[in-house]
Amino acid sequence: MQMMSKTLQRAAILVVMSAILSLALTSVAHAATVAVKPKAGQDAYKVIQKQLDKAKSGKKKMNIVVKPGSYRLSHGLNVYSNTTLTLKGVKLTLSKSTSSNLLKIGATHDSKKGYAYKNITIIGGNLNANKSGSTAVKIAHAKNVKLQGVTVRNTVNAHLVEVAGVNGFTAEKCSFRDQAQTKKAKVLTPEAIQIDVLVQRHMPGYRSEDLPMRNVRINKCTFSNVPRGVGSHTAIVNNPVNGIAITNNTFTKIKSTAIQGMNYINCTITGNTIKSAPRGIALYSVFSKGVFLSSTAAKEGKVKSRTSVKYKVPAIDQGIVISNNKITVKGTDSISTYTNEGILVSGLNVPKKMKKTVDQDPISKGNYYISGLTVENNAISSVGHGIRLCDVRNARIGSNAIAYTGKAASKTSYYGIQLTLASKSVVVEGNTVKGSQSNGIYVNENSAVSSIASNSVSSSGKYGIDIERSMASLVEDNAISASKNAGIFVFDGSRVQTITGNTITKAKNTAIHVYANASVDKVENNVVASPVGYGIFAHERSTIASVVGNRVSNASKIGIALYSARTGGLVRKNTITSSGSYGLYIDTQGASAAVTVRNNVLSGVDKAAKMKVAAGSKVIEA
Repeated sequence: MQMMSKTLQRAAILVVMSAILSLALTSVAHAATVAVKPKAGQDAYKVIQKQLDKAKSGKKKMNIVVKPGSYRLSHGLNVYSNTTLTLKGVKLTLSKSTSSNLLKIGATHDSKKGYAYKNITIIGGNLNANKSGSTAVKIAHAKNVKLQGVTVRNTVNAHLVEVAGVNGFTAEKCSFRDQAQTKKAKVLTPEAIQIDVLVQRHMPGYRSEDLPMRNVRINKCTFSNVPRGVGSHTAIVNNPVNGIAITNNTFTKIKSTAIQGMNYINCTITGNTIKSAPRGIALYSVFSKGVFLSSTAAKEGKVKSRTSVKYKVPAIDQGIVISNNKITVKGTDSISTYTNEGILVSGLNVPKKMKKTVDQDPISKGNYYISGLTVENNAISSVGHGIRLCDVRNARIGSNAIAYTGKAASKTSYYGIQLTLASKSVVVEGNTVKGSQSNGIYVNENSAVSSIASNSVSSSGKYGIDIERSMASLVEDNAISASKNAGIFVFDGSRVQTITGNTITKAKNTAIHVYANASVDKVENNVVASPVGYGIFAHERSTIASVVGNRVSNASKIGIALYSARTGGLVRKNTITSSGSYGLYIDTQGASAAVTVRNNVLSGVDKAAKMKVAAGSKVIEA
């Protein structure tokens, strides 16, 4: 309830933020309107720029309305404060001879500091970069900038829109398409909309500065035939993008990732439709390249640094919500070696100070984990992973529907839901996972889950739920069917407190298997039917302290088997019917620990109705 409450609070903040931006931008109604009427097919640069220059002082608001038609631009347009550029029905095509941006906020070689340019709106227009190698629309050092109903298209090895050091950027009902990224490109520029940083490596033409990026809203836009739709592959340490909403957008023909962000807080990604992409949504804290210190930006721009370069422990609640998205994952990533996945959220543990490279500052050692995450109500159809959390804390994965469909693009073992790299305090509840190539729900590499509850996992290629070298407090009320190996597998030193109320049917191996120095405190009140192997099985130095109230039927081997030198505890009130061999088998392998057996009901033919106690084992029957 507390996490949901915070989610609602963040949603309210975004609504208020949007209302404030809309109020600021509707002031165009009170601006002086100037009509620009270029001749059809002519170079419209001078006549449009003349009016934009008149607005340069910013002393009064201007609405520059260009006559509908198709025009050439021999040079990119420079837009300044308090200006609305209305381009409804206008097609602007950049001349092949120019290498400039098609549209840029500020001067061509700008030296402003801070949020220098304010209240700028572009309405309508088809902006054709004509296969330019420069970003089509470039925005920095600004406040309250809006693209409304704009089409931006046709760059090669360049972004369509690039934004950095802006407080209040909105793209609404826009179209971003036809952006090529060639293999010969010296620098990858895959994002159609790149949320960038003000360093010369990435934003030449502006003064460098660690100016915070704030209040970004990308709503009801379409992205088609681009490498990545929207996001970031750069960051300033300790200066995150704060307040970003990516909502109700449609992504088609994506060559890499629809949404890939870095260093975001108070981030909402909801209501998006990703029709076809090798990767759906990927968020990182920091990455192994593209991350800079504020001191670099300050030195380049000759301004004071605002932000500490030292490692800071991440905030407990970073306010990240990924919800109600429809994602179809297929195809091979054309620009990277990433595996297919629907949703990835990843922190990064830096064990020692990074080395400086041309595209990476020497980032301090520390664990840059992500904390405070909700992933809920997403529908994912994937040829790869469904949802993965790496080095994430305080998270909830809830009510997502994940289905594995089609043929995998590689031999990677793909999972429905995976928690890895020491992810902690995670709740996994109410999800549906169908047909995952490997494990349905997989917890590994020193991760810890609070609960795995009320999930439906069917037809997993390996285990239904697999807990490996990790911890879980509660595994409860899950429905697991037709796993091609065990239904629930606790393995390799893992520790689980309680496995209860689960229904496990037709596992192709053991239904509940505790193996290789793993331990479970309680296995209670589970229903197991028709496993091709054991019903409940502990062996290889593993322990189940309490096996109580379980119902096991039609196990092809043994109903309940405790086969370990570390076995002890209580076996009580279990009902075991029609096992292929013994109903109950206990072998403590000569250890002194005693097993108390009490009030169990064993039935079936021959051995199925019997308990077998191996020689040297101590059993107390009562």
